Amino acid sequence: MTASGWLSISVMKRFSMPLARRPENTRVVRVLRSIAASSLVSRAYFHIAFVYFVDLVRDALLIRDIITGVLKSFIFGLLIGAIACYRGLTVKGGAAGVGTATTSSVVTAITTVIGFDTLYNIVYTVFFPT
Repeated sequence: MTASGWLSISVMKRFSMPLARRPENTRVVRVLRSIAASSLVSRAYFHIAFVYFVDLVRDALLIRDIITGVLKSFIFGLLIGAIACYRGLTVKGGAAGVGTATTSSVVTAITTVIGFDTLYNIVYTVFFPT
């Protein structure tokens, strides 16, 4: 195979790779891109200089917000996984039962996540006011 053949295969693999698995799409890069995009919007609409925008972001971003976000994501993932496993392991009725269990799992998981998020925010604001 020629060098151009390897290149075309590499390019095809790159474009067929799922968006979430691409190396330029790591969580840190996505956060930095969102901050950069926000700074561009702030510059365009509100005439806020980039240096001032970075100072505002640095002042507003607290380490406890990052820890809270990571903790909530972990707990939500645990809840969703536990609910999906429970519903999946208690399926009865063949293919129709799988469809019903899947729908029930999604509805239960969404409701549980919303309820837990509300409860978490109430407890968080009562015990850790800003």
